[in-house]
Amino acid sequence: MTNTKSNTNLLYTLHYVDAINSDFVRRAYAVDMVLEQRSLASLLVFAGSAMVALTGVAQAVLFSSTDAFAAGIWAQLIIMCGTSSCATIFVLGLLHNDLDKYYAQILEREEEAQIEARRDELTGFGNRKALIECLSDARSDLPTAEPVSYLGIMDLDHFKNINDTLGHEAGDALLKQVAERIQAVAKSKAKVYRLGGDEFAVTFLSCKLKEVLRICSEIRSRILDEFLIGQTQALVGCSIGIAKTDKRYQESEWLRRADMAMYKAKNGGVGIAFFDKSMELEAKRKTELSLRLTRAFEEKENLSAKYQAIFSTDKRIVAVEALFRWFDPDFGMIATDEAIKIARQNRLLDQISLFVAEKAAAAVSESADLALCLNVEAIQLLDENFTRQLDALLLENGLDPIRVQLEIGEADFVEYTDQLVLPLSRLVEKGFTIAVDNFGSSNASLTHLKKIGVKAVKFDPSILQHARESNNPTVLKAKTNLAKSLDMAVTCKGISDKVDEDLAMSAGCECLQGFYYGRPDAISSFTTHLETINSMAAA
Repeated sequence: MTNTKSNTNLLYTLHYVDAINSDFVRRAYAVDMVLEQRSLASLLVFAGSAMVALTGVAQAVLFSSTDAFAAGIWAQLIIMCGTSSCATIFVLGLLHNDLDKYYAQILEREEEAQIEARRDELTGFGNRKALIECLSDARSDLPTAEPVSYLGIMDLDHFKNINDTLGHEAGDALLKQVAERIQAVAKSKAKVYRLGGDEFAVTFLSCKLKEVLRICSEIRSRILDEFLIGQTQALVGCSIGIAKTDKRYQESEWLRRADMAMYKAKNGGVGIAFFDKSMELEAKRKTELSLRLTRAFEEKENLSAKYQAIFSTDKRIVAVEALFRWFDPDFGMIATDEAIKIARQNRLLDQISLFVAEKAAAAVSESADLALCLNVEAIQLLDENFTRQLDALLLENGLDPIRVQLEIGEADFVEYTDQLVLPLSRLVEKGFTIAVDNFGSSNASLTHLKKIGVKAVKFDPSILQHARESNNPTVLKAKTNLAKSLDMAVTCKGISDKVDEDLAMSAGCECLQGFYYGRPDAISSFTTHLETINSMAAA
């Protein structure tokens, strides 16, 4: 009985010694791996590991032996373990305070690492990981969760142009200033995160929709104010999408909806948009149309080119503008602007431009006096591979570049002015005429455009519309005179009737384009339109 009781006491002692040593071994490994105190850690690991091993052997003997001989063996082992344990505990005791200090540092570093993993280094805002955790906590109603009522996604407009022209350091400096302006508005009502690049997220805390819209409006207003980067002034805009944090849906759905609203705001030019179900339906439609447009190019079906005539003031057809047309068997005729947007999003823009160019070159190559106008985007002209394909295609169809006018939207000139200088000079050398399309819709300088190779101007229809509605053609005349003083050919777009035609001609515009002269059609129909116009003039 005494022997059994003694064994039990010894077993408890061994468990205690084992626990102490195991804890110190664990801490020693942490010291080794994190703080790299190799000499100290090695001593502790060796001593502690030896004790753990010996204690384990002694425990095994205690459990398995009941006779005197076995008792002698375990007694000797216990003495060995005890001696070793005393020595180990003595050493560890001397170093106990240091180990606690090191271990505390390890825990502190782990905590700092967790914070850094959720923080954006450039702005100091939380990053995407922090946002996801915040939304997940809010959806789960955790006691520590922030009361997120709405989620906003914000994307800067024209930021890429800043990066490309001023460099990435300037871009980073701009982002820091943007962050400061957002934070100044958000304050305690909202929390800001940077998702990457020029994209930010804002969680609105216990806010009503009216307050959310006010905050977003103020953020956008401050972003639209000019920035100063070094000695350079910079302008950017921003588009904001807002979604309600409905707990019936996953947080990933909140993000998707806010993102969808942001793209609606950007593409619609409205600045701020709130998610609604119509966006969901529109997104599904676009997804389906994207697949169908890709398939149409693969199968070379349901695609065509139509042409709109451009007339001189003496009613001669001097050029045709080639336009892309896409008819889908289920969705019907797709609006050109929508088709171009879908193509842009699916990297099909080059295919559209080259398809139209090929059809148009073949159609006008035999009409020696007819010029061809092709719509292209600045981003395409920055790609030498695209311009090489265009050259080869025109050559193959026997159309000299001197008969081709490449039309680039004014907004593209504003965004890519500096990058376009070299590509445009190469195109001009080959004989192409460069025109600025929809002039008057942005803020490009005609004088600057002249310097980079622009030789023709096509006015945005809004200029003619303003002249007609105000019964004052002053602006139209002033823009026309400026363009002509720079030796640029002027075309007035949007002619819908005789009143429009008279206004454009009185302002001095040299060429006229619009539905008054017929809608886009096949080349063969132009003769009929011209005969109709001549008969109208005679009457």
